[in-house]
Amino acid sequence: MELQAHRDLFAAIRENLADLSFPALWGMALALHGMRRCEVIDPRAPVFFDGDVLVIHLDPHLEVLSVGFGISAPMPQLPLFPALDVS
Repeated sequence: MELQAHRDLFAAIRENLADLSFPALWGMALALHGMRRCEVIDPRAPVFFDGDVLVIHLDPHLEVLSVGFGISAPMPQLPLFPALDVS
């Protein structure tokens, strides 16, 4: 598959994911409408599409990334670092 031919779709995916935190993506899916438009959706909510749509559930991909980050399970928020006294 030639990735360069899909650069507009990859730009749209990047734009849709930019404002979402990693923990917020759990349980979500990416809906691809053709080769240029996409949206992040909640697959548990009733959704109606106008035309053909490819839906990619994100959890399997997030699990792979979590292992790489050393996170053992989905969590609502990443752990905070301990406060340090700065003088």
